[in-house]
Order: sequence, then C-alpha cells, then structure tokens
Amino acid sequence: MREAVIVEAVRTPIGRGKPITGWLNGFHATHLLALSLKGVLDRAGVDMDAVDQIIGGCVTQAGEQSCNVVRNSWLSIGNTYKVGATTVDTQCGSGQQANYMVSAFIKADTFDVGIACGVEAMSRVGLGTNVIHGPGYFQPSDWPWDTAPDQFTYVERIAKDRGITREAVDAFALSSQKKAIAARAAGHFKREILSVQAPVLGDDGTPTGELRTVDSDQGIRETSLEQLGALNPVAFTPPATRRRSPTARLPSCGCRPTRPANSASSRGRGWLPTSSSAPIRTTCSMARSTPPVRC
Repeated sequence: MREAVIVEAVRTPIGRGKPITGWLNGFHATHLLALSLKGVLDRAGVDMDAVDQIIGGCVTQAGEQSCNVVRNSWLSIGNTYKVGATTVDTQCGSGQQANYMVSAFIKADTFDVGIACGVEAMSRVGLGTNVIHGPGYFQPSDWPWDTAPDQFTYVERIAKDRGITREAVDAFALSSQKKAIAARAAGHFKREILSVQAPVLGDDGTPTGELRTVDSDQGIRETSLEQLGALNPVAFTPPATRRRSPTARLPSCGCRPTRPANSASSRGRGWLPTSSSAPIRTTCSMARSTPPVRC
C-alpha cells in the first residue's frame, strides 16, 4: 500500500462567530474557504490543475454553505473547474474526517494529489441553521436513544457524572487562555496562519469599503477568574457548570492541508512530506512543511 503524507498546510485566523463583530464576518463562506485553498497551493508550489480531489468538512450546510460548499469555494477562485470536490458532515470532526478520507483514497491509489479541508462561517451561517428551517426534524418520533437537545445539556450531564465543578471549569478556561496568549506572543501560530485582508463592516452590517489585516485569532484575550465567575450559564437547568467563556468561541475559519501520495509522482515534483496521516484538530491548527519524514 502506498503512503500518504501532508506536504503543506495553512489556515485562516479564527474569528468570532458573531455578525459584524467577527473579524471575518465580511467574507462569504465560499470566499473564506477559497482563501485557504489558494493559500496552501501557493505555499506548496502546486498548480490548481495538479489537484485530483478536494474533500472538506462543514457542519451547517445551509445558505452560503449549502449545495457542496467545498466545490463552490473552489469554483469561486475562477481558475479551473476540472477538480472534483465533496463536502462531508461528521459534526465536530468533519474536517478531521475529510483528512482521513483523502489519506485513504491516496493510499488506495484512487488519486495522487488531494486537499483535505474544512470551513464553518458561523458569523454568517449560524449553528443549527440547517435544522430550524426544516422541513421536518432529523430524528423520527420513535427515536430509540436518550438524545439531548443541545451540546450544553450533554456537558452538564458529563460534569455531574464526573464530579466536575464550575470552579474547576473556570480554572481550566483561564489556564487555556494564558497558554494561548503566551503561544501567540512567542509567535508559535505565525507559520500556520494565513494573513488576510478582511472587509470592514459598519454598524448596520454593510461593507464600509475599508479592509482590515487579520493575522491572529480573535478569541484569544486576557481574562480572570473573577470575570469568568461573573458569566451567566448557557445551560437552562441550574446549577450549571458550563458558561460562556473566551475558550468557547463559535469560530469562523477555513483551513487546508494538501496531501499527495509519497510516490514517484510526488517525489519527482519535489514535494516534501510533513507528516503521515495524523489527526487534524477541528480548530484548523496544522504544521507546515519540514524536511522529509519517513511515514
């Protein structure tokens, strides 16, 4: 069986999933994804026509993200239509699933060069939009499982079963933010983030004609245990453990790793592998190219 390797990866900054206030809110979802598609090809030095297949994850496939958002993002670049694309929904693991699928296709000798990716423009296509407009509901009336109506209920169940207190959650959130701030200050995110020129929106949500340079994640910010303790819970049944906090932002972002086969074709083109088929986090954080590594 052939090997599959990642030769390059890139992501946009992660913006807040809020209209107007989100730094990436001015991008149509297809344009947001297209930024990363184009960016990863430029970094890897790969022509668009050399790509065989693109597979991308997206949970809320409605509105701007409906009708195969990955294919539409590729077509929005306006260069070539000769590349197939598929959008998959594995909920929070959609981007990771796309990565595994591209890897599997390459290992099976189905194609040589693929791009695995994911996009979720939550500031424009809100979570659950693909459900609330129907028609109908995705679970039948005789659904045999004890399924909670939202993630917050699940979190409360886990916290109760595991004895996780609200204070412990706040302490963990504060620690997470401190680490993120330190990592950003040390420049650890710079190599993976694609700096973008984002449209600035006015208070009414219309573009002002101005552009803003976005080269870092919007959700990272200073906080304290006192500030976290003052946040209202998002669960509806008190006492609630899970609260809105800086570590629980709804993001808008897009990311792409290219994954060609470690074959004579890829070696002949001078594409150097970064890693083998490793898990890719849904936060779109990935490594860029390094010298060849044996898989």
